[in-house]
Amino acid sequence: MRYIITLMLLCLSLGACDHDAVFNRFIPHPEAEEGKAIMALLAARDFSAVEQRVEPLLREPALRSNFQDVANQFPGGQPRSISTIGAHVLKSATDET
Repeated sequence: MRYIITLMLLCLSLGACDHDAVFNRFIPHPEAEEGKAIMALLAARDFSAVEQRVEPLLREPALRSNFQDVANQFPGGQPRSISTIGAHVLKSATDET
């Protein structure tokens, strides 16, 4: 019985919260802003600026054509909104990704 009451209280407290407020607590904000900036550069087809942000070890001859493929997925014009729809955070004893 105590378990059910605790579960109900938890559901009520989460249901009363703003979804974005709860979600934003788990988003690594510097990385999210970096991702938004890169997506904006890709949408603007500024591939040189995006290439400068790529780690040197990951640069390869097909990189520019891969950027072109991603940029082709964006519709024309200015976006109505930009928001983070997911975040994956991996933590280890020595590093966070």
